[in-house]
Amino acid sequence: MKMKKILKLLVYCLSFVLPVCFIACKSDIENRKRHLWGSIADESMGQLTNIDTLKGSYSKLLLSWRMFPDDTAETAFDVYYKSFLGWDKMNKQPIINSTNFQVPDNYIDYSSDNTYKLCYHGSNEVLDTYTISVDQIKNKRPYVSIFLRETASDTRINDVPEYIINDGGVADLDGDGDYEILVVRHAYGYEKGIVPQSYAILEAYKLNGSFIWRVVFGTNIPHNNACVFIAADFDGDGKDEIAIRTSEGTYFGDGKYIGDTNGDDKVNYARAGYYNREAPEFVSIIDGMTGSELARTPYIAIGTSEEWGDNYFKRANSLRLAGAKLKSGNKWQVVACRGTYGKIVMEAWEYNGAGKKMDKLWRFDTDANNKYYKDYAGQGNHQLAVADVDGDGFDEITYGACAIDHDGKGLYTTKLGHGDMLHVGKFDPNRSGLQVYQCYESGLTRASLRDAHTGEQIWALVGDEPGDEGRALIADIDPKSPGCEAWVYDRIVYDINGNPTGAEKATMVNFPIWWTGSLNRQLFDNRAVNQYNRDGGNVQVFSMIPFDVACANGSKNNVAFMGDILGDWREEIIIARRHSSGIEFNKRPLPGSTELMIFSTWYPTEYKFPYLMSDDLYYRCTMHQNVGYNSPNHLGYYLGSDLIEKVQK
Repeated sequence: MKMKKILKLLVYCLSFVLPVCFIACKSDIENRKRHLWGSIADESMGQLTNIDTLKGSYSKLLLSWRMFPDDTAETAFDVYYKSFLGWDKMNKQPIINSTNFQVPDNYIDYSSDNTYKLCYHGSNEVLDTYTISVDQIKNKRPYVSIFLRETASDTRINDVPEYIINDGGVADLDGDGDYEILVVRHAYGYEKGIVPQSYAILEAYKLNGSFIWRVVFGTNIPHNNACVFIAADFDGDGKDEIAIRTSEGTYFGDGKYIGDTNGDDKVNYARAGYYNREAPEFVSIIDGMTGSELARTPYIAIGTSEEWGDNYFKRANSLRLAGAKLKSGNKWQVVACRGTYGKIVMEAWEYNGAGKKMDKLWRFDTDANNKYYKDYAGQGNHQLAVADVDGDGFDEITYGACAIDHDGKGLYTTKLGHGDMLHVGKFDPNRSGLQVYQCYESGLTRASLRDAHTGEQIWALVGDEPGDEGRALIADIDPKSPGCEAWVYDRIVYDINGNPTGAEKATMVNFPIWWTGSLNRQLFDNRAVNQYNRDGGNVQVFSMIPFDVACANGSKNNVAFMGDILGDWREEIIIARRHSSGIEFNKRPLPGSTELMIFSTWYPTEYKFPYLMSDDLYYRCTMHQNVGYNSPNHLGYYLGSDLIEKVQK
């Protein structure tokens, strides 16, 4: 009976997941990999859980792999262990109801590396292999490490003594179907202004830890959340390139350098203050395999400080980059943005791979044409979202409380103003299209849910006086409440219709995560994965603190990257090690931090879904996770506990 329910759920899910997902993966179908992966954990290492169904997972090696969107409900697998005598099949029955397998103890050797392979059931075709090191097995570590290249010998870095790890991301730089890791590193102490001549850097690494390249932003690109990068296939060759903001003084992975471009005999424009005022700025497209510059175009001109809304250039330096599908074809386009609190300008560019140049597609300007789009001014957020919100096959830019169509024309503005957090996804399973949940910094409206296509307000949280809501989150965390739940920091939890659920407040507003294998999401904050408990308090599922990890970006307290990049549909966490395990309580990276840790779940699950990166919206969320204030990933289809109820009916 249990197997029948699982298969019924799988068939039901495929009926709506497949059409949505397959659009995203058609272009890379030849390079898709099953990504067999393993993880193991020891309860004595400090992980905590009060969830009985999860306790038996400790000290068990979990293998997991991808389900493809075009798999059927009958697609089945076998897993094998490489012994001295050959390959031993471990599963007694075809693995059909999931894409994970808990390895029996007799197929684990604690004295050497362990290798496993994945095949279709009844076939000798090897879909993927995975080797887990003896060190990871013996110590039951639920992570693998990537050790970053030292900086001391790099003469381009201006003698900065030590760096800390900041935001990260993933990209398929060589087109082989495996993700590479991208990471931004800042000079230690940059936020205190004690290293004004230091340079931020962007690096690329293989999953096995091999260094690929380093780009040095240069002294004209300040250490802040404008050191963003967008990884996408900008020339349609099946490999990802990187779009970044550059200036005079930027060094690329091949050692080449942007020199004096305007003939003023000046390259270093550094001055007192945090923000750039006069240095030439560009959008550069970087080759994913070498880090060399492929093309360059001027960034939106900075002009005067006052035209952006202040007199000290902070608002003029409110910068975003986006990757979007604005045209037909395999190529992505890049959108440069300037302005949030007042004037807003966006420019869309396409990289002409053959001509090594950038072609402008359109410009959106709230001051242009007698301020035709004046109601869009001041509507920006500290992040943006890219999604096809109107179903025309092209991407729109949700820029805070407004949206810009794929052709550069305004789609709508709510006129509710600037906010600190924005979410776009399929939050209401009974409503057509996508929704936007956003909080606001001023005005009576504290947060609202709206239609992502029309901007129509579905419901709103309205206060008695203006207020600033610094964080808001939406996710399906309560199985007793239909659809997703929404809340702002330390406030009441609301159901998808805007009604209080009557449950315990949700105090965590960082990132939701699929980790334990339930259809509900868990909550990640303060270096721990927690399960929301509607009856009071959160249940800690997994504490990362004993592993000496560090979050980034001050009060935002985010990891380097979170997303489904390995194994089945659950999400991985990429986070920095603090570098020192001294007695001082400090959850930030310490100087000299050079280790990235990739954590993957060891909990089995009976649910089987296409890997999340195959969904159009989810993939775009991961692309823009590092842009501005870090924002979590959401799906373009609904995944939550309601699926079980629909099947039972």
